[in-house]
Amino acid sequence: MKVFVAGANGRVGRHVVNKLIQKDDDVLAGVRDPKTQSILRHDHVATYPLTCIKTLIRWLRLFQIVMQLYLLQDQLAKMLLKLT
Repeated sequence: MKVFVAGANGRVGRHVVNKLIQKDDDVLAGVRDPKTQSILRHDHVATYPLTCIKTLIRWLRLFQIVMQLYLLQDQLAKMLLKLT
């Protein structure tokens, strides 16, 4: 499973990341500065600077719009099938 952890180098976040690594999950670690986070250097961890969180939010909003359109399309298809 892929998991995003904001504050991955914080007091709680470090433990969460370590538990996810033990379960062989892939972690997208949100940190302030990826260069200084030696604790997060692991094959299953990719660091992501939280200064770029605006880009992530834009992608999530786009995904939400696409999902809403998909659900509307599904409802429309069901309505049309009932009419025939």
